[in-house]
Amino acid sequence: MRTTSVMVAALLRAAAGQAPEQVHLGFAGAPDSSGEQIAVSWYTATEETTPTVCWAKAGGPSCSAGNATAITIQYLKNFGYHHHAIMNGLAAGENYDYVVGTAPNTASFTFKAPNSAPDQPFSVSVFGDMGWLGSKERPDLVPVGGLVKNWTAVGTRATVEKLKDNKMIDFVWHLGDIACVIARAATRSA
Repeated sequence: MRTTSVMVAALLRAAAGQAPEQVHLGFAGAPDSSGEQIAVSWYTATEETTPTVCWAKAGGPSCSAGNATAITIQYLKNFGYHHHAIMNGLAAGENYDYVVGTAPNTASFTFKAPNSAPDQPFSVSVFGDMGWLGSKERPDLVPVGGLVKNWTAVGTRATVEKLKDNKMIDFVWHLGDIACVIARAATRSA
């Protein structure tokens, strides 16, 4: 019964469309002749017809600064799609609004373009695969020898969120697996 209800829920979600999830940004290399560059990646459960990202200076006309069609990769069959694109022509240090997805299933966010000037100070939070929840929220269903059963990432995540919300960090350097996807996508689309 549980398997059937999970399958039905997945089919309904696919039929209804789904907004992009797991949206994250990464540095896309040195600025090119048009300005700074940022890579954007996102996940969708269903395949998109034309996955795109468009951007504009914050508060400006929607999508007025540029748009790009994403490359799409399905890393594991039947486990959704990952989309990757490069936003270029960004003015250093400016705030931008951006939208990812295929209408009507889109998601909107903001970011501040990097400033690649060597004399610009910045602050960064560096962490690895710290997790997101804890063992109470995500209990181990399959016992693994030696794995600690009482762990949590909630405190660390709350600290990073507080630093971000108080604008005490300019960016996060994530040493975990999401960084691999961004780097791979940036080299494929270059």
